[in-house]
Amino acid sequence: MVITMTRIKTTFDTPLVWSLLGQKAGDNNQVLALAESLGWGRVEKHMQYIALELIPNRLLQVTLLGLQRAHCDTLCPPWPGLVITAGRRNEPVARWIKKQTAGRCRLVHIGRPWAHPRHFDLIVTTPQYTLPATPNVLYNNLPLHRVEQQKLASARQQWTAAFAHLPRPWIAVLVGGDSSSSRFTAAGLRYMAKSASTMAASKRGALLVTTSARSPKNTLALMKKEIDVPALFFDYSEDHSTNPYYGFLALADSFIVTAESISMLTESCATGKPVCIYDASHPRQAGKLSIPAGRALGTWLRDHLGPGRLRRDITRIHENLMQQQRVLWLGDSGMTGNVAVGSEDMENAVQRVKALFPQAS
Repeated sequence: MVITMTRIKTTFDTPLVWSLLGQKAGDNNQVLALAESLGWGRVEKHMQYIALELIPNRLLQVTLLGLQRAHCDTLCPPWPGLVITAGRRNEPVARWIKKQTAGRCRLVHIGRPWAHPRHFDLIVTTPQYTLPATPNVLYNNLPLHRVEQQKLASARQQWTAAFAHLPRPWIAVLVGGDSSSSRFTAAGLRYMAKSASTMAASKRGALLVTTSARSPKNTLALMKKEIDVPALFFDYSEDHSTNPYYGFLALADSFIVTAESISMLTESCATGKPVCIYDASHPRQAGKLSIPAGRALGTWLRDHLGPGRLRRDITRIHENLMQQQRVLWLGDSGMTGNVAVGSEDMENAVQRVKALFPQAS
């Protein structure tokens, strides 16, 4: 459990904030970004789940039975005035906490809730989801992120010397991985690597290439075979002290990002530098993310039998950014704007959360 002291006390006016953190880094980053931006006392609560958590969670909806209690942070008084959460698995936990406070605790959910939206005081979401336009739903252009100028400046100072031997401009290639809407192909990864290499060669520059936690095995080895320009490669590791990702964000002159990774796309756009996106599930540029035939059964059931608010279409985010001339598909000609995207999203979210606590200082 991580406690950050600004002013922690049991009150529902200036609230103590609990950040519920689960197994997905993208969800956790959004939860932490909002909690940090509020400037209130906050506590991180890390959750672990049983293998069959879906059964008790969906049947009971307000329960802790989906947790591996021995491996979770404790949930006990002093209770928070605000819980920020994301992801299906944490929803029953958040609602259980609210029940312990006799309904006084406020719940803010990020993304798309599986429970009915009425159970949350605020939902911060994006165009990839189809939630109803109700007063407790805030639509942002992009997910929340933690890319701040101070962090970029620190990363710039840390990593400049490590990249200095490479000719500029530097093109960062950010590789995501398989998801419910996308399965990478070897041909797709080769095409991406070769296109990035050609782009860098045309500019007499270099590539900064990194995989991520979801990248298929041997992704980097496969891509290296297609790259014949100066490059720095990083195969994803959970050791953040050696991970140059923030250095890539801070120092790259432009980006190529796999289209399924909305988190990396958001963070690239937050730098204000040109961004190209690529669908690595297809051997040629698809112009739109392709949907694999072998998707998980749960995803198919959610999209075809569940309510419309559970469906997800990330191409809406792609299209929105293209209309703003903020991104291009890899291989398309044109210019992208040099304006950071997303700062107003955090401002809107913070204002809406603080409106839930009119007495807060």
